[in-house]
Amino acid sequence: MSDSKNKSRKREFLVKVLGIPYKVCMGKLTDYPILKDNNSSGLCDASVKTIWVHDTSLDKPEVGDLKNQKYMRDITLRHELMHAFFQEAGLEDYSDNERLVNFVALMMPKMLQVFKDAGCLSEDKKVA
Repeated sequence: MSDSKNKSRKREFLVKVLGIPYKVCMGKLTDYPILKDNNSSGLCDASVKTIWVHDTSLDKPEVGDLKNQKYMRDITLRHELMHAFFQEAGLEDYSDNERLVNFVALMMPKMLQVFKDAGCLSEDKKVA
């Protein structure tokens, strides 16, 4: 019988960013040394269409950690996805602007709710 505490619970999946497939890799720092090597909780490499995120909810909590680690993981993933969106839209200069990327990542759920409340998220299809 194996010890489940030693097993990785990393997740890898594909998302499309403006039609371009990106591989999302979420797990512990030991699963993705690139994160530890770059001293980062998340990275987006548009050249290989890959996003890595340290899923802190898989770690044993330490003193001073935020209570809601899933929230932090989600913010980090949104942040890295914003880098990918700017890159794929041809807005590389904006992708390098951490303040802008972070702002959009943090505000996106609030913006989405306003759009829903205003009823302006139509599902209209383009006419060929």
